[in-house]
Amino acid sequence: MLSSSFVDTHVAQHEIDRLAHYCTAASELKKSPFFIEEFIQLGLTFQRGPDGIRQLIAADFPDRHVRDAMLIPFRRIWMEDEASNFNKVANTIRHHAPDLRGIVTWAVHEYKKAATAFDWPLVDDPGIPPKDIIDLWLNTKLIHTGQSGRKGRFTRTDFDRAAARIGEVQFEYLFLVSVFQVGLCFINLHQFAQERLKGWMSSGQVPSFAFSEDPDSTAIGGIPVTRSTPGVTPDTDSPAARLSRLRRRTAFSGMNQLFSLFPYDDDFLVEQVGPAENVNDLVARLGTTITIVEAIDQLNDAVRFVSFIDDHATVVTNMRCRRGFIGLFQSGQLVGYEDVHPILNDQLQAMKRMLQADSLDP
Repeated sequence: MLSSSFVDTHVAQHEIDRLAHYCTAASELKKSPFFIEEFIQLGLTFQRGPDGIRQLIAADFPDRHVRDAMLIPFRRIWMEDEASNFNKVANTIRHHAPDLRGIVTWAVHEYKKAATAFDWPLVDDPGIPPKDIIDLWLNTKLIHTGQSGRKGRFTRTDFDRAAARIGEVQFEYLFLVSVFQVGLCFINLHQFAQERLKGWMSSGQVPSFAFSEDPDSTAIGGIPVTRSTPGVTPDTDSPAARLSRLRRRTAFSGMNQLFSLFPYDDDFLVEQVGPAENVNDLVARLGTTITIVEAIDQLNDAVRFVSFIDDHATVVTNMRCRRGFIGLFQSGQLVGYEDVHPILNDQLQAMKRMLQADSLDP
């Protein structure tokens, strides 16, 4: 890596500022409730009708205030005319940090994939890439009102047509999935932007503005600052409340999906999680068993069906992405396919550790 005392005589002030703006935005994005806990609130529930055709019967989305708060830093990295735009920052790092060029090129490749295709769609191919879905929502509904003059690619009519063709619920689901998978790429680049920026700053090459990656500091100019909102900021830390928060975290999406198959509240569930040695033991405490099958078509007769994959951090650690499927039958029996046990066992043990930890702060 570059020496901390290295002075880059070719870097311009606007490039230093660009990485500082990016680090601030990416840090806010990484700390947003949407990426920590609320993304797990995103889901679609399907049911097979008498004709065997799968029908969408319900949807769960994060609160729109959580969504909108996350979109503020997201947009600063997404928009091409922003100084902190992802591609501009990646090019700056590759130009000034040859030792990071390979890994940043990989990060750019992952970003392009996330912007052009869906990783785990639960709906049929919409015929629109994630990039266009994000632009439709941001530029014609949530942030702007559509094409004006030479700016913008879409109008509100384009948005309405897409919503009518795909389905309003499915369209919103795809938007949130698009933002999540692209946002993970923004978060991935953060560490490399940090590394290069710290190298510059340690050599006296600093941003032209007051730079901080902690916009929610508890003290400003020596004055204590409390930031909280009743009903939004957690104000209780009981075991059941902890479990409720953990279930909303992406890292525990599999456990949350499993719990959703049972009619129990968090007070009861947390009492079963504590003593459970593994997922089979947990399921037995909930009154049933999981039988593993070799083919997914053996789940076709399930009354309910849930799926889950490893969260991003686990994928990076294992260098592979595991996935699992569980079907709930009329008899109450659970039938699983693929990596159900490895994923759920890992999440169960991590959940037990978090329930006993001093704090749930990320």
